[in-house]
Amino acid sequence: MLVLPTSFPDKCHPNPCIHGSCFSDALGYVCVCDSSFTGKNCDSGTAKLTAAIKTQQTTLHMPTTPVSATVAPTL
Repeated sequence: MLVLPTSFPDKCHPNPCIHGSCFSDALGYVCVCDSSFTGKNCDSGTAKLTAAIKTQQTTLHMPTTPVSATVAPTL
């Protein structure tokens, strides 16, 4: 007669999912990744690339040049 265990070790403690939520089952664990992250442990993705791009962006500032104008009075 085969006896199956009624409980299994919690593979989600500590949480192996770097950027996501962990769900443990009899076979191991599954990570549900936050948006922009992928991989078995949610440790790779586009969020790192997006952050790198944002730090490399430059803001363009338009030079301010004084403009003088003369308005003729209307009669």
